[in-house]
Amino acid sequence: QAAMQALQPKIEAVKEKFKGDKEGQAKAMMELYKEEKVNPLSSCLPLLVQLPILLALYNVLRRSVTDPEMLQSLYSFVTIPEVVHTVFLGIVDLAGKSIPLAVLAGIIQYVQVRMIQVKTPPASVAKKEGARDEAMMASMDPLTFE
Repeated sequence: QAAMQALQPKIEAVKEKFKGDKEGQAKAMMELYKEEKVNPLSSCLPLLVQLPILLALYNVLRRSVTDPEMLQSLYSFVTIPEVVHTVFLGIVDLAGKSIPLAVLAGIIQYVQVRMIQVKTPPASVAKKEGARDEAMMASMDPLTFE
């Protein structure tokens, strides 16, 4: 993914050069990938690793719905699965309304959103030399606040 991002200016140049010619653009892109030794499909590999695990998990959960014995073995650590306890840590009752809990959840959500926001360089810098480096550095430091 980092290699693809490093190639982004060259990809944009190829798109500009072959604006009306889709076939020429595709050939030029494949040449660029071959020249830079980048495989655009390499990001699919993690998905292929996760897919069998997700399918197995789906199969276990699907079978547990129809087979009560499977459900019992899956949740053997829960003595009575029909009864749900709504008191969290013996302090907060989650069944009723809780204003302090709602305020705390809002504050935590706000902090999380601020942490993952990516800062981009100003528009005046965006087209100049080294702007990609500025954007990369801004995206690597999620804990800075404006």
